[in-house]
Amino acid sequence: MYIYNTSYIYIGIVKTMRVTLASFCALLALNSCQSLYNTTSYTTVRYEQLCPAYYTLPTDVDSVLVVDCSQFVPTDEAAKHMSAQVCSYLSSALNQSSYIYALLCQQRFGYAELRDKADSLCSSYSKKAIIALRRFDYSYSTEGTEMLGEPYVNFRRYLSTCATFSIVMPDGSARDFEQRNDTLASTCIAESAADAAQQLPSLKVLCPEAAENLAHSFAHQLVPAWERVSRPILIGAPVKEFMSASEWVSSNNWDNARDLWLQIYSQGNAMQKALAAYNMAVYFEHATDIEMALLWCSKSLDHFEDPSVTNADVEKNTAANLFKILVQRSDEVYLLDKQMNAEQ
Repeated sequence: MYIYNTSYIYIGIVKTMRVTLASFCALLALNSCQSLYNTTSYTTVRYEQLCPAYYTLPTDVDSVLVVDCSQFVPTDEAAKHMSAQVCSYLSSALNQSSYIYALLCQQRFGYAELRDKADSLCSSYSKKAIIALRRFDYSYSTEGTEMLGEPYVNFRRYLSTCATFSIVMPDGSARDFEQRNDTLASTCIAESAADAAQQLPSLKVLCPEAAENLAHSFAHQLVPAWERVSRPILIGAPVKEFMSASEWVSSNNWDNARDLWLQIYSQGNAMQKALAAYNMAVYFEHATDIEMALLWCSKSLDHFEDPSVTNADVEKNTAANLFKILVQRSDEVYLLDKQMNAEQ
């Protein structure tokens, strides 16, 4: 995403798909204050919202012990160092969130041993659960592509990581999660592989970044996170009042903008009511009152159906798409409230 991201653990999954219908995306892609049609324009407002975690942990889990249980070839020093770095970065990322307190365990355990000792470990470290790095793997390669008509080769170096994390409860029950990190790619143009090897970053250089990216990717699945959203503010006749409201929003004075929109809504015609009601829906979304946002968005859609409103398909579609987003966010608000109450 609001307040402003045999396992028997309940896991709630928030769909990451956002409503991105073509007309809404096309509208946001235009420059600020572009014309929708001959009497309506818009400006774009951006703000952050707190969205729920993708996985809902059991309600009493507010602290965890992070343990490295990964197995690797003894001679593979890179894997050994990266797995330790993943656990360290994961512990730090969870602590930075302020929703889960994490402690990095300095001792390694085999996974079976860890599950057997889960209760005693949680008791010893005063933690409610354990996050174990159960498996870690990586691939490291360099590829070259000849450049047409040139005596050079375009070399690319890849480092991909993947891991299996396991959330282990004191009773030994557990749930596994697969996490893959986007490939890190470095490029250079050289005459030979030997020349490229001198220019491209080594595995040792790439390891810390890869470990940090993997750890942060998984941490973001466990805690609420802030996301930036963009919404158009519609501007119609009377232009002076609509523009003044838009300027208040730009200066982050939403309440003054709300008062102008309410004035337009109470005195305007059907088209003006439709535009003002849509803007009121954005106001309440920003204020995290999704119920009121849905109410005003419904009013906007009703006014767009008035026979006197013509040539307003784009504006109507904008309101309809916002309504779909708000319905989805209403579900997310419920889950976020659940997660926040559990973490508090």
